[in-house]
Amino acid sequence: MEYRSPGKLSRMEYRSPGKLSRMEYRSPGKLSRMENRSPGKLSRMEYRSPGKLSRMEYRSPGKPSRMEYRSPGKLSRMENRSPGKLRRMEYRSPGKLSRMEYRSPGKLSRMEYRSPGKLSR
Repeated sequence: MEYRSPGKLSRMEYRSPGKLSRMEYRSPGKLSRMENRSPGKLSRMEYRSPGKLSRMEYRSPGKPSRMEYRSPGKLSRMENRSPGKLRRMEYRSPGKLSRMEYRSPGKLSRMEYRSPGKLSR
């Protein structure tokens, strides 16, 4: 454990056999982190400001998953995997763009949208 001020910082770490938990908080400009680990598993989160960013990551055997959010100008990403499968999504603005991708054995599916002037695939 660790605490500080002014300018602030908090850290915490917990351990037990096969497990780990971490937390971190900062200010100004802000940041929050969290991490949990256990055998075969991982989860991470991260938050930032200003200009913003959020990240999330989850892992378990054969199933990683990621998310990312940003602003301004915006962006969202998502990725999910499981054995033999993949799913991706991406969103952007302004000027817009949307992408999606799905994969599984013998299959592939892609979509793309854009604006203004428009384009779809």
